[in-house]
Amino acid sequence: MSGNITDQLSYILGGYASRETGFEYSQSQIFGGLIRNSFGDAKNTTKGAYAQLYYNLTDSVRAVGGFRYTWDGREVVLHNQQVLGLAPNAPVAGTPFGVNCNLVNPDQTPTATQCNQTQAKNFSYPAWNLGLDWQASDDIFLYVATRGAAKAGGFNIRAGSLPAFSPEKVKDVEGGIKASWLDNRLRTNVALFHTWKSNAQVIVNAVAPGVGVTQYTQNNGDTRVWGAEFEVVAAPWSGMEISGNLSLLDGKYKAGSISEVQRITSATPLTGCAAAPPTAAGVPRYDCTVDLSGRALTQLPKIQFSIGATQTIALSTGDLILHVNYAYVGKQHFNPVVASDQQTAAVKAAYAQENALGETAGYGLLNGRIAYQLNDPNIELYVYGRNLTAKKYLSRRFSDLYQTGGLGIAVDYAGDPRVVGIGMRYRFGAQ
Repeated sequence: MSGNITDQLSYILGGYASRETGFEYSQSQIFGGLIRNSFGDAKNTTKGAYAQLYYNLTDSVRAVGGFRYTWDGREVVLHNQQVLGLAPNAPVAGTPFGVNCNLVNPDQTPTATQCNQTQAKNFSYPAWNLGLDWQASDDIFLYVATRGAAKAGGFNIRAGSLPAFSPEKVKDVEGGIKASWLDNRLRTNVALFHTWKSNAQVIVNAVAPGVGVTQYTQNNGDTRVWGAEFEVVAAPWSGMEISGNLSLLDGKYKAGSISEVQRITSATPLTGCAAAPPTAAGVPRYDCTVDLSGRALTQLPKIQFSIGATQTIALSTGDLILHVNYAYVGKQHFNPVVASDQQTAAVKAAYAQENALGETAGYGLLNGRIAYQLNDPNIELYVYGRNLTAKKYLSRRFSDLYQTGGLGIAVDYAGDPRVVGIGMRYRFGAQ
């Protein structure tokens, strides 16, 4: 429902509900071993209620306030099996109960046909939106806002022995200005923001108890991100539009919110570390807790920008549209690691090498498009090119080479080469 309470006060309120069911199935084979069978049934439910008010303080100043509350239910029934093709109750070494049904807490004793583990969790959380905006003139609009929201928690089907991961919660403050200049031939937008994220959900590659090498989602500390965004659109002459945008980001983990334990073999005691079981040869080992808050945030380029130009030329039978753009993405970190202060110089050097192998350099791509839009019929013919300069770049990297218990691999993912193509698009209905 929405409407006006007074001339100055309006509202919108409502509720929603959803239910989805599905089946996830995946097979995996690690380093040429036996094929593992991971699958399960999932059911997700969501209910929510929300309301938002708009109040005109003056003819040009408006306040906004909104609130939503959400109730989520997540349920999975796992049927994971260690070896594809074997009955769930067939003997298999290395699983929690020594049978092919690879579940830590099965609902019942596995049989030749039954291998089930039910996991269910409910989450609830609020969201809000508070803001103030000012239409300073016909051409200038300013605003400030703060918002909070969450991404639902859930379960990992492929790593069924793990507990549920919690909702990821985010809140922010933002301020900006939107303006038009030169009789609307130039538009600019500027925004500054700061974001707080808690229980950040990330995908990790690791060895899970009772599962082995796998990927799964877990909560990974609290982060802070500062940012600025700039956009400009200009129309210097008839048919020409030039656009550009710039994004500046910086972020870090909150101190003390993320850590790990590194087990170090040492003949002498290590300060600040707890004694751990010795090696088979009797050499002492120590568990040292490492604060990981100083490591780089994953996939957070500190700079991104793009600039493009489109020229439309009117012809008797249609429009010729010429477009070119250049887009740049700064360096990114993937799977960054931090060595304990108690590690040897050689181990610290290995960790530094792993970080180097998990970092992509910044890269820019030049793209173009030439199209002809016919007036009748409503057909567009076009030719396009991406990465016209055939730039060689890495879009992603993954390194887990040197850590104790790591996968022992380093992988580079090459970006797309030069791509050219042609196409045709037909629009139904009126032009």
